Amino acid sequence: MVRITRLDSKSPPTLFLEIAKLHKDQLKVGLFAELNERQLAKFYHQISAMPHLASLFVCIDEKENICGFASATLNIKSLYSEYIKKWWFFLIEIFLTFIIQPKFYRRIFSVGKYLHAGPNIGNSINAEILSFVVSPSRHRNGIGKKMFDEIRKYFSLNHVSNFKVTTSHTQISAQYFYCKMGGKCLGNIDLGSLTSSIYEFENHTAQYDTQIL
Repeated sequence: MVRITRLDSKSPPTLFLEIAKLHKDQLKVGLFAELNERQLAKFYHQISAMPHLASLFVCIDEKENICGFASATLNIKSLYSEYIKKWWFFLIEIFLTFIIQPKFYRRIFSVGKYLHAGPNIGNSINAEILSFVVSPSRHRNGIGKKMFDEIRKYFSLNHVSNFKVTTSHTQISAQYFYCKMGGKCLGNIDLGSLTSSIYEFENHTAQYDTQIL
């Protein structure tokens, strides 16, 4: 049996470190691919401290090990805007770490371009899955679907009727999974040096009155 828990800023630091390790092992592309485990743990802790805009879920097995995690936001542009204002000093640390790496600048530029992309590729959709990882040892055990259902419920409780996720073309299994979950491919965009697809999900269960805040 596994359980899915939503973390907050008071959750044990060890959980954020485990999430960072899993992220580092499984997500080899994207803006945060070059961050170390300490920086990733700090980032996810910061995300958990913004419950009005984002949520961080972990899937924990019977031995109290993390077998997956997912993060999502109700408004991607508002999240980035508030994050920059609130944790600008952390961003300076990251900038100084990668200042000599040209590919880091390309990633920053591509994220800015992504946030201002045309409406035909999802710019009108505010809610987004930020990260989604299942431990390789737990693939095909239904854990991915359980976490996806939890995210869908989170969006429903916050009256979100549709949301999106972006995944690179190198993540073939992720693309298959999102299609299986009902995702509709809206188009492609370049993130860094990789071509990525944007998938939209309609949330037919957005009918709840109670918000998770």
